[in-house]
Amino acid sequence: MPKVRKRKLFGRTDGFIQDAVKRKLYEGYSIKKLYSLDTLLQELDEDFKEDNGFPYRRTQLSRLLKKLGFKFKKIDKKVSKFDFPENKHWRFKYLNNLAKYRQENRLIIYLDETWFDSHEVYDFGWTDSSKNCVLKIVRTRGKRLLILHAGSANGWVKDSLLIGSKNFKKSSADYHEDMSGESFESWFKTKLLPNLSPNAVIVMDNASVHSRLIQKILRKGTRKADIINFMENNNIPIPTPIPTIPKLLELISTFNIRRTYIVDELAKDHGFTVERLPPYHCIFNPIEMIWGIIKQELRKINVNPLNEDGVVERVRDIIENKITPEIWRKSILHVQKLEQEYISESLYTIIPIVITPEDLVDSDTDDEAELQ
Repeated sequence: MPKVRKRKLFGRTDGFIQDAVKRKLYEGYSIKKLYSLDTLLQELDEDFKEDNGFPYRRTQLSRLLKKLGFKFKKIDKKVSKFDFPENKHWRFKYLNNLAKYRQENRLIIYLDETWFDSHEVYDFGWTDSSKNCVLKIVRTRGKRLLILHAGSANGWVKDSLLIGSKNFKKSSADYHEDMSGESFESWFKTKLLPNLSPNAVIVMDNASVHSRLIQKILRKGTRKADIINFMENNNIPIPTPIPTIPKLLELISTFNIRRTYIVDELAKDHGFTVERLPPYHCIFNPIEMIWGIIKQELRKINVNPLNEDGVVERVRDIIENKITPEIWRKSILHVQKLEQEYISESLYTIIPIVITPEDLVDSDTDDEAELQ
């Protein structure tokens, strides 16, 4: 008998039906409304009443949602901050700036830091749930490593890796204290900037160590003498007699005093541009995917977490030998696709997408990369 080909489920489902389902869910999020499978089917039936109701029943709708990439799980409340009006405005400006830099063929450098705890191990394995399959390890985090690096479509920036380990005094780490604004600025000036090609753009988030101001922000608790000094440095007329601190602060607020960050000015002095990610938008930084891959590899080989010797060396080896320029290019391409979706967000609100790195390196697991 001739072999009968089995038609794929939803193989002929038209784009109108798929778009109707996605739009219904996205519109729900925009008005703070969450759907169960039953309530979603009920409203879709109402929307399609002129066509004798929605063409799929409950089980088929569930399978269609999974095909479209939806999962039923606890909603992260940070998503609401993601779409604050000021963050959406920042996002619009950021995406337009990135598009302009690419048109100008400027190299875009992405930097970030992450942490790895020396007792982190791989969480997945074959088990029959018996006592013979219990992983006997300590339940503490161990000692923490800081990893700071930067990269682009060309791969890692040469000689810019910094590994910090406050508690690994005898290790081969580069830095043995907590990361501070001063130490980040030192790395930025001596390790990063000298190794960049001319006219590069540096993308970073707004972490406190990245954001030390040249002039401190004035607050109600600021001494009057410091406020007067600030006004003199910014050519703001000082009334006579000198009023109270609240009146001085009110006067200063009428002048457009721009916040100026130390690292932004360092970059500008060397011919580079700093572009800051909008708050809660780490999905636009491809290095987040890179960190996930590195941590996966570290957990796989961290089979004896009590023996902390060599952890720093293993981190260096994975960064230098596992993370290739090709992985960087794929990560950046993934982020560029996300950027295009958000540029088109006027059609409907797009919910942040969880980035996973399975398609970037060969792996024998379905474990998802961790985003920090």
